[in-house]
Amino acid sequence: MNRNSSDPHYAPTANENARIREGDFLLLDVWGEKNNPGGVYYDISWTGFVGRSAPDRIREIFDIVVRSGTQG
Repeated sequence: MNRNSSDPHYAPTANENARIREGDFLLLDVWGEKNNPGGVYYDISWTGFVGRSAPDRIREIFDIVVRSGTQG
């Protein structure tokens, strides 16, 4: 895990940054808005694991989150 994986608004700079490495859990927060009145707004967050296979604990947490979104 890396230190920025829980910060959806992390923005690296020349002085403050961290390399993405094998074993890291990633949070990708992507958003944008078309620059005109009434333009379309887009906002989505994705997670990922850098490596061949995510550890059991990460898979377990991911499954809990997925199941929580399907409860009525």
